[in-house]
Amino acid sequence: PRPPLSSLGSAGHGAAAGCRPCAWMHKTAAGCRNGASCEYCHLCPPGEIKRRKQEKLQRRFAESKHARELLSASAAAGARAAGLC
Repeated sequence: PRPPLSSLGSAGHGAAAGCRPCAWMHKTAAGCRNGASCEYCHLCPPGEIKRRKQEKLQRRFAESKHARELLSASAAAGARAAGLC
């Protein structure tokens, strides 16, 4: 494998704000055609975009599940207060 070529977007790699991985860096043997002027990070490993998408989906699922649980608990508490249960 070729060594990663640093790009403009690589400046935030490893920082708290983070970076945005280049989708083209690891797709072909030639890599990203924008080279060093690419606005996306070339230092991220292959598969980083997929990993981040899966992490985001899991986080959203957990948040929506938590919201549904709160809503259900709130409705049950309201029904008990109204004497329906």
